[in-house]
Amino acid sequence: MTDSLSENLYRAFLVLESEEEVRRFMSDLMTPDEVKRYATRFEIMRLSQLGMTRQDIQDHMTTAKGDPPSLTTISRAKGVLSYGTGQVESVLKRLKES
Repeated sequence: MTDSLSENLYRAFLVLESEEEVRRFMSDLMTPDEVKRYATRFEIMRLSQLGMTRQDIQDHMTTAKGDPPSLTTISRAKGVLSYGTGQVESVLKRLKES
């Protein structure tokens, strides 16, 4: 669903010119916990693209990052890859190629 509030936010991201600007913008816009939740979700999607299972992802993120995401969180994030718009896959591919 798009509305003028969402459209303004989307356009705001488009005018940012560097990773540092994105980092600062997100820091101003979200709480540290919100940023961590989105970063965790994105990492789950990245690991899923590498072929990792739910249990592999949970084990990897426990070892690498401390508190593991729940299997429910992992399942929901993986669901985006199956039922989303495909944009996450596109972004992951671009990141891999850059």
